[in-house]
Amino acid sequence: MESIKQLQLIGLNNYLNEFCRIYENKIFPNKILLSGKKGIGKSVLSYHFINFVLSQNEKNKYDITNNKINENNKSYNLINNNVHPNFFLIKKKSEKNKIEISQIRELRNFVNKSSFNNILRIILIDDVEYLSNDASNSLLKLIEEPNSNTLFILVRDNTKKILERTKVLELFFNYGGALIDSSPMYGTSERVIGKCLSNIEKKYNLFSASKVWTPNTWHGVKQLENSEKLWKVKNLELMQVHNLVNYESHLENLFQFKNEGRIKYVGITTSHGWRHEKAIKIMEKYDIDFVQFTYNIVDREAENYLLPLAREKKISVIANRPFQGGNLFNLVKNKPIPDWAINYSINTWANFFLKYVISHNSVTCAIPATSKTAHMQQNMQAMYGHYPDARLRKMMEKAGEI
Repeated sequence: MESIKQLQLIGLNNYLNEFCRIYENKIFPNKILLSGKKGIGKSVLSYHFINFVLSQNEKNKYDITNNKINENNKSYNLINNNVHPNFFLIKKKSEKNKIEISQIRELRNFVNKSSFNNILRIILIDDVEYLSNDASNSLLKLIEEPNSNTLFILVRDNTKKILERTKVLELFFNYGGALIDSSPMYGTSERVIGKCLSNIEKKYNLFSASKVWTPNTWHGVKQLENSEKLWKVKNLELMQVHNLVNYESHLENLFQFKNEGRIKYVGITTSHGWRHEKAIKIMEKYDIDFVQFTYNIVDREAENYLLPLAREKKISVIANRPFQGGNLFNLVKNKPIPDWAINYSINTWANFFLKYVISHNSVTCAIPATSKTAHMQQNMQAMYGHYPDARLRKMMEKAGEI
């Protein structure tokens, strides 16, 4: 790695000064994503901010006046050698050109340790676009609910992303898709969606769904306004309280926005099988329109109460993680589709897993995440042909006992 002392900050001084101001006011988020063209200085900005934070209590701390790293501070030397007890760096492995799940496991061990001298721990993940599927899913679990006093900085090159995502969305709409689900938690996802939608010339049938995700009620209102700007839509169809964070205050605001016509529907979300009891209480108490939770051929806990309750209360259900974050494909790797499934026009495992989910009579739709056109095509084919009946679903469950 190039010495961080040699990393001169060019053109991003205002960003750094704002980061430092927010940090000093103790309102800095626990995760940030720096996304943009390669070579504009995202990593350099990160290292300057990291040195600013970690050298706060040192004699020769970061020179904020001139935006320069002081080579005489201890943090400079420790970060430069990647041995600072409160700093963890993840970069792609050059020989494999990707970030592997083993690196995320090492990160998990670091996160589970106590902070040295109770100082903020900072995790820098450079080249985040090179995360393998397994590494990405494992990382998501970590950053959704990070330990206290921990900051994640993710750096990504998005040079080709917009054009690729536009093709994926065009295919999605051409197959009859409508619902796109996002969240402020997903980094630049909403901004990318807005840019991609602007690139599509054909008319499309969009059902926009986003979320509020903050313990601060006022920030929740601002997130709604920001989402509308990023999506480039006048009004979002559905706003959900992400992972039930501060749900009482956020639901109060969302119902008010619904009454004012700013949104059409109100919902809540959870995932990974978490917080089912809390979700049930909310479904019983509030007149929500949508609920989103994990449901797939392996994770079927929702069948016990959530799905029947949604049907009883006439609440639409969005099933997330229908592929269990990609794990289901690992379980059936090199295994052929059962002959009886092919007779029902199920010719890929993606089709198999999705048809199982959306054939449940309480599920409104599933939201498999993908950024590849080939995968999108396979996913959307699940909408067509016969849906499994109760007998066939039992056969699918048995085939899914892997």
